[in-house]
Parts: sequence; structure tokens; C-alpha cells
Amino acid sequence: MEAKVWSGTGLLPDHLDTVVLRSLDDGRWQAHCRFEAGNARVYEFAADELAERRVASTLAEDLGFTPWCAEETARRLFEPFAMAANWAW
Repeated sequence: MEAKVWSGTGLLPDHLDTVVLRSLDDGRWQAHCRFEAGNARVYEFAADELAERRVASTLAEDLGFTPWCAEETARRLFEPFAMAANWAW
């Protein structure tokens, strides 16, 4: 499963096109950030309750997101996974 936030949302800095969050088979998270120039950067995060906060922090510190946009992007990326987990019950 994956979730994606596009540049058209107004949340991403001008130099980014998309941010995609994937759940890896071992439970970790992978954020794939594609730049407008065509290159990409990939980050991996531990599978714990702080993952969403770590993703937001990385977006702000490494990729130039404003704090609010970083938090909102992380929330939108993790939301489909939380919804799917609730539906599994």
C-alpha cells in the first residue's frame, strides 16, 4: 500500500513534485520524494509510534517544508494506513 501527496495540494515546496509513503514488508516506512527536476530522494523510518513525527521533521529539515506543511503532509500520508488498519478490525 502507498499514499501520495502531489505538488498541486499547495503543501509541497516548489522544487518537489510528489511525496509517496510506502509500508515495507518488514514494517518500516519509506518516503519517496520526487523533485521537479526528475531526481528523487528516499528515506526510511522505523515502524513505531513516532514515525509520522519523524517524517514531518525530515520533510521540514531536509526538504524545506514549512513546519505546518510538513505536519499536514505527514498526516495525509499516514491517514490511509490508519484508516485501513481500523477497517481490518
